[in-house]
Amino acid sequence: ESQDLDYTKALPLVLSKFLSCSEFVIAHPTKPESVENGSAVHEKLAKGSELAKKGMKVLTRIGECTEKTPAHSTVWDQTCRLKKVIGSLDTQLQNISKLMEKW
Repeated sequence: ESQDLDYTKALPLVLSKFLSCSEFVIAHPTKPESVENGSAVHEKLAKGSELAKKGMKVLTRIGECTEKTPAHSTVWDQTCRLKKVIGSLDTQLQNISKLMEKW
């Protein structure tokens, strides 16, 4: 069954759903209502940032595998989008940390 898979088409799409969900999360930032809620939000954002950074490593490896193929443009697009997600998550983490310090 694995012989039927076209890895040059499927491999670049491995993280597409994760990337879409991550972009949704950063487009709709959570505003904590209390210290406890802020702590939980901070923890979830930290986990999301960690997962995004792991995803970046995966995309880097996929990029190496698809280099000089038509699929590489898809990987490059996802890499750029994921860099934006990581930057936004880091900013949200800093903002929540500042808010938590004020409480």
